[in-house]
Amino acid sequence: MQALQLLSKSFEVSSSPTVTGIVGQDVVLPCQVSTGMQPAKMEVQWKKIIQAAIETVHEYRAQPGQDVPGPNYQGRTVLLKDGFTSGNVSLKLKNVRPADRGTYSCIVKSNEWSADAATELQIADCAYRGKLSPKCTDYETLGLVFSHTKDSYTAALAV
Repeated sequence: MQALQLLSKSFEVSSSPTVTGIVGQDVVLPCQVSTGMQPAKMEVQWKKIIQAAIETVHEYRAQPGQDVPGPNYQGRTVLLKDGFTSGNVSLKLKNVRPADRGTYSCIVKSNEWSADAATELQIADCAYRGKLSPKCTDYETLGLVFSHTKDSYTAALAV
């Protein structure tokens, strides 16, 4: 009976393996909790893994007033709490910078259980819109495919 109780309080956390952000724009780092327990009753932490160090990006605790960005992310992170009832604990990172590139870990904890998932944030220096030809330094890394005519151009991620 006790093993059954413990199993019912466990959960899994999942995310996309990679996400691409554009410098100066917002990006959503996805994270989903598969459980009947609402994330509002849990602790949600977003961390960035930097070589051997771990940096706090955002922390949420169910207690009032405990929805706090990390020191280097003030004014740039928003936990998407409107999706909590469905287990969505994704994080919006505003005004993406080249230094944001890296591995992010979504950690979800309850009193009885803890689980995490990681996603790699890749950064592109530009988005292709209109007729100008901006410099894009990451097109090879991102697998961008370009096509152009005399007056316009397009770019798309290769699949």
